[in-house]
Amino acid sequence: MSRSTKKTALVTGANGFIGQLLCKEMLRQGWQVRAAVRAPCALSVAVETLSVGAIDGETNWADALREVDVVIHLAARVHVMEDTAADPLAEFLRVNTQGTANLARQAAAAGVRRFVYVSSIKVNGEQTSEAQPFVESDPPDPQDPYAVSKWHAEQALHDVAQQTGLEVVILRPPLVYGPGVKGNFVSLMAAVDKGIPLPLAGVHNKRSLIYLGNLVDVLIACARHPAAAGKTYLVRDGADVSIAELVRQIAAGLGKSSGLFPLPEMLLRGLGKLFGRPDSIERLLGSLCINDDLIRQELGWQPAFTLRQGLQATADWYKSRDYLSGISYLERRSDTVAANCNTSVVIVNYNAGKILLDCVASAQQQAEQIIVVDNASADSSMAALRDAFPAVRLICNERNLGFAVACNQGAQIADGEHILFLNPDCVLQAGAITALLAAVHSANDIGMVGGLLTDPDGTEQSGDRRAVPTPWRSFVKAFGFSALGNRYPKLFSDFMLHQQPLPDHPVEVEAISGACMLARREALEEVGLLDEGYFMHCEDLDWCMRFRQKNWKILFVPDARMVHYKGYCSKSRPIFVEWNKHKGMIRFYRKFFRRQYPGLLMGLVVVGVWLRFAAIAAYYLSGRLMHGLALRRD
Repeated sequence: MSRSTKKTALVTGANGFIGQLLCKEMLRQGWQVRAAVRAPCALSVAVETLSVGAIDGETNWADALREVDVVIHLAARVHVMEDTAADPLAEFLRVNTQGTANLARQAAAAGVRRFVYVSSIKVNGEQTSEAQPFVESDPPDPQDPYAVSKWHAEQALHDVAQQTGLEVVILRPPLVYGPGVKGNFVSLMAAVDKGIPLPLAGVHNKRSLIYLGNLVDVLIACARHPAAAGKTYLVRDGADVSIAELVRQIAAGLGKSSGLFPLPEMLLRGLGKLFGRPDSIERLLGSLCINDDLIRQELGWQPAFTLRQGLQATADWYKSRDYLSGISYLERRSDTVAANCNTSVVIVNYNAGKILLDCVASAQQQAEQIIVVDNASADSSMAALRDAFPAVRLICNERNLGFAVACNQGAQIADGEHILFLNPDCVLQAGAITALLAAVHSANDIGMVGGLLTDPDGTEQSGDRRAVPTPWRSFVKAFGFSALGNRYPKLFSDFMLHQQPLPDHPVEVEAISGACMLARREALEEVGLLDEGYFMHCEDLDWCMRFRQKNWKILFVPDARMVHYKGYCSKSRPIFVEWNKHKGMIRFYRKFFRRQYPGLLMGLVVVGVWLRFAAIAAYYLSGRLMHGLALRRD
């Protein structure tokens, strides 16, 4: 199928839970897909991705709507349990109603034929009886700001359709579950996985759900089918389920016991009121059933997956999420881009201040492309960067997403054949990148290299070359047994290698520091990017393990020198940093060593990690207390 004969779909919210799978499936079925996202990100290389900024009544969609046949509008301000906005309804209306109406009007003016809108079953109401499920002809009964905004958006779309002839299709799904699900559903899975007893065995309600794969399938049907024009449809998997049966099926998928026991519903409701969560308990106990005969009759649609299949797929995803689902993969570049950029430098900034400018200046002299990803810095570093280096590519996150996520964001838009991940508090010395590139190409099986990190006085820092800190090596270091390393190196050696003589040439090591890691694109495409399950710290060790598992070697390059002003970005929140560091250590140990060590020993390791954190936190807190007392005396 040539590009000229393909239908083009614009998918808003394309990087979300539903949007990512929808884009992949539409590509597979021969669509040309254009993705509209709020902030720059990378999807499939075959998807044209456009950043449209905030979605409201003023958003300019002209570029996104060019030569589009169908719009599938997923982007929305989503329902949250505890909204912190001063006026939640106004915010929901601004995005979900005014933003949708604005997009529809511009779509009609641009010649778009069809507009598929994902609304919500909450437009119909919050509960049903089992005998009288919701149907499309029911009078709307939205009961919270989110549902009200969705209902007003539907009305606005009908007005645009009447005025312009735009074919509008509205879909009202119930709760959507599947790989990547968040919110209450994943919390329920976590409770089952941890063996938490749940007092729901006596609850005999019924709820309609829809699996992510089924929703994607029906969205494509609504985009294609001639009979869908002008219609509103309810949709579900097909088999309604009680909360108790849902827990049992989740438990079966996880290979766990359900932990269900009965408690009277009246007592559960009383507990909900006592703890100030009556609405949450009511949603848990109440029924919400859907009759979706209309879409099955008119479009001939049938769900591709059963409820049981969907829950099993979700359980399989959940079981792997702690260790694998945080890993994304680098998309391949076009040959044209590959020919124009040898090295991209990705710098993740968080309140680095003026040192960020020194870092960028040192990198810009040695690399073709500089990308800075900012994790919602509160200082003036980004304003100063824009003024001093206008050619630097910027990604500005609205909140701190963590080091791994931000690194991956930068990598996904990097053009280079090599990508250097560099801390913002590192200043490269002349020739550092040249030395790293020479080392990484000294043999075909070298996948990643790191440089020599020094203090301002030239002293080598710990961590730039090291062995992997296995639970045993960590135990040895924590209790001082590394002093015996000279006599018994196999048993008691330290995993930090900086105290050994500095080599005069690149040497293979087990791990390097995340402050400076240059990797071949070829290796990144095979190994995957940083594991986003780490917020900060230990993601570099995880990465080194995965490189070596794929038989890529790692080199320490002593001639690639840089000054590392260590801790520049983290000194304002030491306890927060230590919390995430120790949390990352536990994830790392469990991910790579839980099958190599007895369960009891791993348990002791976890206890030891948290005791260490407690001691460090107590140290910082006592320091704050003493400082406060000193100020009072003054």
